[in-house]
Amino acid sequence: MLMSLADDVILTIFEQAAGPAVIPWLEAKYEHERAVAPFALASVCRRWRDLMRSSSVFWTYFGFPHDPSKWPAHLSRLDTLIALSKNTPVDVILIQESPSLVRQGLHEMFPASLELTDAVLRMAPRWRNAAVTITRHRSEALETFESVCLQEECPYLKTLALSIYRLVRYLPVAPVLSRLHLECDGVGVHGDIATQLPSLTSLSIYGSESDGVNEMCYAFSQQLVELCIVDDLQEPPHPLVFPKLRSLTLDDPEYLAYLQAPLLRVFVTNASNISTDVCSMLPSCASVEQLQLYEQVTTYDCLCLQLPNVSRLTFGLPKEIRWISSGWKYKIVPGTFLEANLVKLWPRLQRIDIGRAGSSPESVVPDELLAFIANRNSTDRANLDPPMAKLLQVVVDYEGMPEAFQQAIQALLGPNDDEIDQ
Repeated sequence: MLMSLADDVILTIFEQAAGPAVIPWLEAKYEHERAVAPFALASVCRRWRDLMRSSSVFWTYFGFPHDPSKWPAHLSRLDTLIALSKNTPVDVILIQESPSLVRQGLHEMFPASLELTDAVLRMAPRWRNAAVTITRHRSEALETFESVCLQEECPYLKTLALSIYRLVRYLPVAPVLSRLHLECDGVGVHGDIATQLPSLTSLSIYGSESDGVNEMCYAFSQQLVELCIVDDLQEPPHPLVFPKLRSLTLDDPEYLAYLQAPLLRVFVTNASNISTDVCSMLPSCASVEQLQLYEQVTTYDCLCLQLPNVSRLTFGLPKEIRWISSGWKYKIVPGTFLEANLVKLWPRLQRIDIGRAGSSPESVVPDELLAFIANRNSTDRANLDPPMAKLLQVVVDYEGMPEAFQQAIQALLGPNDDEIDQ
């Protein structure tokens, strides 16, 4: 039946399997099915091969597996991808985290690794979305990347996730780049970097020296909407003002002392780093509506975060921190939900999330959480000053969660007649 369809209809169907990739590029993972899809479709018959070869959009996914033993097979397809993608913008996933091919006994893979990496990096002017990891053992690849950044503009680049384990000295001129994720040993970018990246609205920096981070924050302070910094930071020489910032992730919450973000709505932080000093900085976060805590969470941490407008509270690892292993655990210290003052701490709280993809708790005491829900929703909320919102939704989602636990939660919440922001 498929053979009887018109060419344009078949091409529309093909786009679902082999069209431009739609994945969260800051969490990019190699997808084998997507990588081989255009070759599989083109091998069915001559008509399908001609149709596939007629459109360059099917040949724009340059994804390569982490396993070095599979690189030669992908290298054999590289020339075809380059030729058939023509000048169309491409999506790249090149994550080579293996420290040494020689150490792993994979000497024969080294030529393929060099050729594959060099070819992909030299395509940087055609990148649309790119997730690239280059280990410190690949100095020649780093030099290639830096030379391209210096000499070529990347006019199509929208998202770049770059892990290079050394000082970032150059970034490309990328007029439409909106999301930048850096994992590096320092940021030493010089010149008017904001002019190079005028569309940047989301910046994530991990493992960098604080001086470089401050400079990047100053450069993009007027345009950032999302900022994530996971590092031990030092006091910047001048206050940082972010007039458009709406989402902030700080592993060190004391950095709040140096920030001003009047439109901030989402605040994510490491609960283990909360101290009494953080309390004095909270006026700068009064506008926060969504609060997320990770690492070890205690009653003390929660009571320090007296944010009057919080409507959603999440315990778990933020998705932006992708370098932590899938087995990462956080801990809600027993007794946290039994604190009487916690019931009235966030008067607008309507939703609690416990558990996220890629993280699971070391401990969640069901009886404590159920007691908190019961106390929260049984309080005479309307007569309090300020009035307290009803808790409408509690999502507990992690492997091994008893079904009866979730059922008990729903029974306590009762019918949901109110609206809640998702």
